[in-house]
Amino acid sequence: MEKNTLNNRKIKLLAKVQVIVLMMIAYTVPVFADISNIGQNLGNWGIEQVGWAGLVIVACISLGFLIRKAWIPCGVFLLVGGTILYIIKHPEQLSSIGEIIFGIATK
Repeated sequence: MEKNTLNNRKIKLLAKVQVIVLMMIAYTVPVFADISNIGQNLGNWGIEQVGWAGLVIVACISLGFLIRKAWIPCGVFLLVGGTILYIIKHPEQLSSIGEIIFGIATK
């Protein structure tokens, strides 16, 4: 009886994993729909995914700071994390930020 129950659990888990994989494949299909500029589409999709992953990481680490009631480290981390997330989402702004910093440094 226990072996049957274990096999049923494995089958249910495998079915859930298959559904998740199929949903992820269905989510990425529109990225490859226009074959003429697949590189740009893939790059934009990758940047979007990195941005969301970064947001989740910042939220989890900030939650850890808030649980320990470390307000100042949390604020500093949110400031640094927000800056990094902004640079990830808008990489073209990095050159203008560099020009501003370099302009200030050379004065």
